[in-house]
Amino acid sequence: MRDFDDVTPLFLTLGAVLTKFARIERRPVDFGLDVTLYPAEVHMLSALELSGGAGVTGLASSCGVTKGAVSQMVKRLAAKGLVAREPDEPRGRVVLTPLGKAVSQAHFEFHKAHDKDFLDYLRGLPDRDFAVCQEMCRRMKAWMEAYPE
Repeated sequence: MRDFDDVTPLFLTLGAVLTKFARIERRPVDFGLDVTLYPAEVHMLSALELSGGAGVTGLASSCGVTKGAVSQMVKRLAAKGLVAREPDEPRGRVVLTPLGKAVSQAHFEFHKAHDKDFLDYLRGLPDRDFAVCQEMCRRMKAWMEAYPE
């Protein structure tokens, strides 16, 4: 079994990755459509695209935020013309507008290009190694969810 000194370098690397991720999450982006959004807003658009539309509760679950945060973000995104509520649906299901879909697609294209090397690495892993990565990510998520807010 590895001791503390053996695993500490991994924690330092993970800390650097999380710090960089936190910086990126605070920086607004424009994917070439003259719409500047924060990553959390873009990720909500992508969640809506993948689901085909959702209610506030579903979005909160898929985005890992509160229903109140989703409601506020939906208002901002609607004001920018990126989402709309379907009034005929119970609880006003949220869907993408054509502009929202274009932004989401541009976001996916950005990641396909920017993340290509890392995605190729993951795709090339043997099944056993990929399963280890999946388990590690699952455990990291549980570890972070256990932190007090």
